[in-house]
Amino acid sequence: MRFALLGADIASLALAGWIGQRPEHRVSLVCETHAADGVLRGLAPDARALADWELLLAGTDADVVMVAAAAVGEADRRVDQLRKLIQAGVPLLVSHPVCTSMLDCHELDMIRRETGCIVVPFAPESTHPALELLAHWLTAADRSPLGQIEQILMDRAQSDRSEPAVIRQFARDVLLLRTLIGEVQRVGALGSSSQSLVAYANLTLQMTGESEMLARWTVQAVENQPGAWLTLLGTQGKARLWMPAHGTWELTLPGESEPQAIEPEWQAEQAAIESLQAAMAGEPVTPDWAAAARAVEVAEAVPRSLARGRTIELHREVFSEAGTFKGTMTSAGCGLLMAAIMTLFVGNFAHTMLLKAHKPEAARIVNYCWIGALVVLTLLFLALQFLLPLAQRGDAAAADHRADDSIEPTAGDDVN
Repeated sequence: MRFALLGADIASLALAGWIGQRPEHRVSLVCETHAADGVLRGLAPDARALADWELLLAGTDADVVMVAAAAVGEADRRVDQLRKLIQAGVPLLVSHPVCTSMLDCHELDMIRRETGCIVVPFAPESTHPALELLAHWLTAADRSPLGQIEQILMDRAQSDRSEPAVIRQFARDVLLLRTLIGEVQRVGALGSSSQSLVAYANLTLQMTGESEMLARWTVQAVENQPGAWLTLLGTQGKARLWMPAHGTWELTLPGESEPQAIEPEWQAEQAAIESLQAAMAGEPVTPDWAAAARAVEVAEAVPRSLARGRTIELHREVFSEAGTFKGTMTSAGCGLLMAAIMTLFVGNFAHTMLLKAHKPEAARIVNYCWIGALVVLTLLFLALQFLLPLAQRGDAAAADHRADDSIEPTAGDDVN
């Protein structure tokens, strides 16, 4: 496959380097890579640089666009680029999290579902085979060396512990923990107030998933190398999984002094390309973009939890055009009703004052005006109710479109 690279971050550069070593794939286009141009010349020397990213909308010189996460201050621009690429139906492989706004991610998800565009998040750690083994132990306590697992701990060591860096890393780790505890339903931050300089440098979070399993996530300084310890506490002992930023994952079981390597040949980049090819063939992939948007929603709740000093409940709301319209209609309806009440009050007050001033003609005109305005506002409110079926039909059409796209391709189709 031919890949285009829009922007550059650590994940997308690693992916570009892996693609450059495979004869069946190549990076054909790069755009807005800026400071990484020198690195890309070594990774993809034959790639052509584009002066205007909108040339990617045509989709003629690349089969897939790899989109890097937005840099600080460029989130709105990156979201706008993604919005246009998804509307154009260009297959995308997107670094997770591409931004940290829940509303933006869910808006992109709505557009994706409407257009049927293929959007696969690149979240390497969440697809590691070691997580499947741990998830199996969680559901089969009789075959687990830990017995009944009661708690999950994750200690993340990273050098940059500023608020943006910690929130982004937590959004990535939510996808990883989702494999073990399911969708996060509650999240609570333990620490100083959000205004403190050390609020995120030593952040501790507690989460509860669908299975009611309790998980704790902490961030700390790097001692030897960046990475994370994932610890499962069970009735018969504990297991510790070392997940380095680069290198082989290692699992230490109860009673064992030496860790054992887990799938040392596994490569995150290869797993990402395989997921992309599966999505292009109409197969479901994990994690998908909806899960990535949900992870950003969980991460976005952390500052609110810190500020309020309490646990935040997360509701599994399905974002759709109908749902968005209902929210908009509620707000607009409240505004119209308030305007009607104010019109009634002001109109009656003006009518009364004019009568006391012995100006019956002007009072009659004001009376007609406020009654007319009240009728118009009421009609506008009622008109909003008739727009809801249009949004519902749009959702139904999008669902039919997705069903058509999920049909397995014929033997003559080639995703490569």
